Amino acid sequence: MNSSYRRRRTCLSFQAAFSVVALAVSAALSSCAVNPKLSQGIPLERALPEGALAYVKLDAPLLGAALRQGEGLGRDSAALADELERRVDFVVGAFMPKPTGEASSATPSPLPDFVALAGGRFPSGAAGFRLGVDRAWKREGANWRQSDGELRIGFSGSAVALVGTRPLAETAARLRDPGPHPIPDAWLAAWSVDAALYIPNPAAALGASLPVDASALPLEGFMVSAKASPERLYATSLSFGFADERSAVVFAPLARLFALGLVRAAWPERSGELYAALRWERQGRVLVAAGLVLSAEELASIVGAFGR
Repeated sequence: MNSSYRRRRTCLSFQAAFSVVALAVSAALSSCAVNPKLSQGIPLERALPEGALAYVKLDAPLLGAALRQGEGLGRDSAALADELERRVDFVVGAFMPKPTGEASSATPSPLPDFVALAGGRFPSGAAGFRLGVDRAWKREGANWRQSDGELRIGFSGSAVALVGTRPLAETAARLRDPGPHPIPDAWLAAWSVDAALYIPNPAAALGASLPVDASALPLEGFMVSAKASPERLYATSLSFGFADERSAVVFAPLARLFALGLVRAAWPERSGELYAALRWERQGRVLVAAGLVLSAEELASIVGAFGR
């Protein structure tokens, strides 16, 4: 396997990730509760693993839009999206590096390695019997796993669903004993909106998908954050974190090039209009490009810009 192929395989496929999370949560709408509950007032993010390639937070309209855009999810995807928007309030997730052996395998898994938690209203009781008699699912401790796949589903009370492609026992344990918040304090304000995507190490997570040479842009973090309006439009900003203020000044032109490549890849028909609307501001060692106003469908499509 040549190095360029390996690099593409180990990069995070955001388009697949959003679609798989949406499908997994939709499957969770008909099951039962068996895992411990998170203490009241503790954010669900503290049950996510550390060391992820990326962390994501979606509200219900954005999750529904991601599902509708997903490929290979069948003709029922629109109905599933409608059900999600009724029952799910938000989803937080972590996308993890593939294990070394799997990343170099000739037949790597088609799914990204992820763990996610959804907050909302989930049926319980008799619905659990449905999974128990469905041959497509089998028990894995307190949770359920696809018989012929990697997807897992678990529940914490009737308000939280756990989904992922790795065993959920560790995530369930963190519900009882939460870890630190995976988003650094410096990024929490940008994260604390309706929807966000945080990438701690853009070069490692995105690799060849970056619209500029990763080695030429020494980013220490990248975030897309979006605040929803009553009209379901998202005021969206892009934030670029650097090691210090001097680097934020020196590498500002490359950050602008990054933003231009992203806008062109995600919204080619509106790229000129959207890029011209960006308002740039340096906040210490972070460059912020604000001014994007996007629909849920447009915001969901940003993930595809990193997978092309």
